[in-house]
Amino acid sequence: MPGSALGVLNDALGVEKTTSQIEWNEKAESFTRTFHHNTDGTPAQIVAILAEAAARLLTEKDLTLVRRCENPACVLHFYDPSKNHRRRWCSMDICGNRMKVAAHYRRQRERGR
Repeated sequence: MPGSALGVLNDALGVEKTTSQIEWNEKAESFTRTFHHNTDGTPAQIVAILAEAAARLLTEKDLTLVRRCENPACVLHFYDPSKNHRRRWCSMDICGNRMKVAAHYRRQRERGR
């Protein structure tokens, strides 16, 4: 990641106001820590929440599981935590459905020739 992009991310992280709370989980018989974002909805704080999500992705997740949606018209990327890591679309409801419908119509046209 270029240094300038990292600087922008760190600047955005500096705006975030986060508090945490520790709770006892009786079922697991252990403590859990929950983070709460205090935001008044200003653009800078909203960007800070997004920056925190990006920071967690970069530091806590396997980046080889970040994929680009296979719909050529889509610009989104997603994190694929599925069991076999074969997810293809950002959303099955949107891109996945569109791609499957397009493939179905393509097959139907080819059969009709």
